[in-house]
Amino acid sequence: SSPHHVSKPGFRYSIRAVQGASTVEPAVAPKKDSEKQSDSDQNWKIKMLYDGDCPLCMKEVNMLRERNKEYGTIKFVDISSDDYSPEENQGLDYKTVMGRIHAILSDGTVVTDV
Repeated sequence: SSPHHVSKPGFRYSIRAVQGASTVEPAVAPKKDSEKQSDSDQNWKIKMLYDGDCPLCMKEVNMLRERNKEYGTIKFVDISSDDYSPEENQGLDYKTVMGRIHAILSDGTVVTDV
């Protein structure tokens, strides 16, 4: 193990923060009744951006959602949705997010390859 590698309990793979990512205060618009967040969405520690049109991605997301029921720490955001807003997701546009897997930590840090 290299002296610079840090193993975090609970993470199977290493993740890295994106250098130069701008920090943007999250814009939170009032939700319609049909868009009310569950309690777990309000306490998220990581926001997972995923492609809801990708069957392989959805298989992984559904597995993570099932595991997240116990912890409630992951918020899932479908980038293929017409409601997807880069402004609410650290300015990450559809094309950028489709290039590789992205997530956003609750402090605004953007991570890739999660």
